[in-house]
Amino acid sequence: MTNTDCGQCSEFAQLLLGLTSPCGFEFPASPPVWLDKDLFDVGIKFYHRNLVGILASSGEALIMGLALPTFYKPLAFSGATSKNKRAALMRYMETGRHIYGRWYGGKPWEEGCDAAESLNLVNKMHKHVADMITKAGDSFEEKVDGAFIDYEVEGDQAKILKEELADLKESFDIPSEYYDYMNGK
Repeated sequence: MTNTDCGQCSEFAQLLLGLTSPCGFEFPASPPVWLDKDLFDVGIKFYHRNLVGILASSGEALIMGLALPTFYKPLAFSGATSKNKRAALMRYMETGRHIYGRWYGGKPWEEGCDAAESLNLVNKMHKHVADMITKAGDSFEEKVDGAFIDYEVEGDQAKILKEELADLKESFDIPSEYYDYMNGK
């Protein structure tokens, strides 16, 4: 597949269909009919056997996510991140401890288990931030920009990174669907 075939992927197209649909943040009362519970158990066992690799890749995914407007803007807007590096690191470590200590220790469709309680809590937190963003309306972008005042990345390394990113953007045809998805359009 070439980098211009992205719009042809059925999974990606399905994601795009829901891009403008609001999330209800409702936790299902029962598992979906398509769920293979035996395969779910295989996945949990895989997680426990490969914990270090999964934790490392999740950390990398978090760092990459911080470059996506649809990821970092709600964090900046909600105040969930911190301008204090140590406080931010501790927050992310606590999040990781919470997720990996609870999500993979039970079946989320079983009421009262750690996984179900945790996912309900995460849904409530995400709904709270989504409601804040909706309430902010047009001032959302201004408030996000205000969170980054005096925190511009500068210096030789920043200049090199910006030049390399510009070169990459010129070298590849980025499908408009991908751009729209990444920027929440």
